[in-house]
Amino acid sequence: MKTHLRHAWMILTTGYWLVPSAMTAAAIALAFVMIAVDHRVLADGFQVSWVYAGGADGAKTMLSAVASSVITVAGVVFSITVAALTQASSQFGPRLLRNFMRDTGNQVVLGTFVSTFIFCLLVLRTVRGEHEQAFVPHASVTVAVLLATASIAVLIYFIHHVALTLQAPTVIANVSAELAAAIERMPRCDLVPGHLPLAVPAATKDIDSNGFTLRANHDGYVQAVDFDGLISLAKEYGLVVQLRCRPGSFVIEQNPLAVVAPRERWDSALETKLGSKFILGDHRTDEQDLEYSVRQIVEVAVRALSPGINDPFTAMNAVDALAAGVSRAARHGLPAPWHFDNAGVLRVVAAVTTFEGLADAAFNQVRQYGRESVAVSLRLIEALTDCAGQCDETQRAVLLRHAEMAYREAAASALGERDREALRERHGTAVRALAKNHGIEDPTLTCLDSALPSGTDSETRGLC
Repeated sequence: MKTHLRHAWMILTTGYWLVPSAMTAAAIALAFVMIAVDHRVLADGFQVSWVYAGGADGAKTMLSAVASSVITVAGVVFSITVAALTQASSQFGPRLLRNFMRDTGNQVVLGTFVSTFIFCLLVLRTVRGEHEQAFVPHASVTVAVLLATASIAVLIYFIHHVALTLQAPTVIANVSAELAAAIERMPRCDLVPGHLPLAVPAATKDIDSNGFTLRANHDGYVQAVDFDGLISLAKEYGLVVQLRCRPGSFVIEQNPLAVVAPRERWDSALETKLGSKFILGDHRTDEQDLEYSVRQIVEVAVRALSPGINDPFTAMNAVDALAAGVSRAARHGLPAPWHFDNAGVLRVVAAVTTFEGLADAAFNQVRQYGRESVAVSLRLIEALTDCAGQCDETQRAVLLRHAEMAYREAAASALGERDREALRERHGTAVRALAKNHGIEDPTLTCLDSALPSGTDSETRGLC
């Protein structure tokens, strides 16, 4: 249930309607409250120096001016927002649009202008002149002036905020923060005391032959899995559930979601309950999918390296963010695939993101698209080196493989002798940091000749 509530909240907050709607509702309530105050408190002539003290005509003019001006500015703000989203989509990629739409600052700005307009309209309809049982809502008009002042302050903030959020370093920093939050949300890789991975095969040995297959009832990406609900359901029915997909996977209708044993427990009601624990949608989300945020940063780097943009500095910023995310995942630990109930019985075997898979998602495309840029390749090798202190031996082996590939491909593409020398120096430093306990005595003498493509000039092959 918690997973479904979090998913519903994520959908609600990823849009421009929830916060403005809530603020508009608050403005409607405030308008009725202030009108009641004017009727009951200020009707007897009670006045305060800072409260509006003009007549009905002045109140109408002021409220009309505020309402017309803020709705005009709201239209301009909407136009700027759409233009900003268009630019973000073309420069950073369409997958980052959800991050801009989730921006609370933009939502509050739109809500402020709309709610001020609604407040003024509701108060304006109550103003009556001397020939209509005169009533001037002095306190309400004062609040309208305060809202107009707040709208001006919000407009200034909005201009600053849009100019800031469209800068590549800010975009990368925001996605990096989301990646860090997603990693912290992940459960640590801890096993129930007394349960070792060696015991897992015994519980799942006959699951394929003795289990039934839970299939997807429609196409879509697995956005989230309710693991707590799966564990409770498996305990209730005495099941073991082995997932065939993970958050971020795309499943086709009737393809397997999971295999559930024993087969004797199967019925249509159980199948419906199990299916409700999988949330499928039209796109990937960062709710339980670490690779999604990683790929957002990678997309910024790849677009920056495209010939149309050719911005290696943004790509290097993205590499720094990717290295920080991979290091954080190594420190925190990725989730284990085994989920036990409170009695210590294995109930769910999940398909999880591994450190190797996360590193591949982070560095493969950057290396492939950045091989022509010596600066990016150098920064990639340096970033891999920086990760060494956060990783264990197995993880360093993964990073070493990426450093080797980055060096080989960049060395094959580099044209200048100084560039190749710099690459060789960074590569040697990376191997010394990452190859501990891997039996490489002199990493600077690692020969890459056999890995270079045919036709590579003899000077490049002389790097060995």
